[in-house]
Amino acid sequence: LTVQWFAKVPAGTADTVAAFLMEHRTLRLCASTTGAANMTFMMQLRTPADIADIEARLAARVPGVDIIEACVGVHSFKRMGWMLDPEGRPTGEVVT
Repeated sequence: LTVQWFAKVPAGTADTVAAFLMEHRTLRLCASTTGAANMTFMMQLRTPADIADIEARLAARVPGVDIIEACVGVHSFKRMGWMLDPEGRPTGEVVT
């Protein structure tokens, strides 16, 4: 599953949060943003239980991080240019 978090990161801790996130091979996106959430990051995880694990370890590493929202996508129809058949299986054709 794919999870995208929107977090409020305390001033001066963005580099520490980014370093924590880069330890995870499943990290797909990490960006500074504006508004109530000043950081967003996305990971591909194996189980829903991994969501709470990532959040708990982040909170332990960087106190004061506030997860505002987590958006969970449970099914991805296309990944990195592969064309899929009606059943959702790769056809072998890659679009660039």
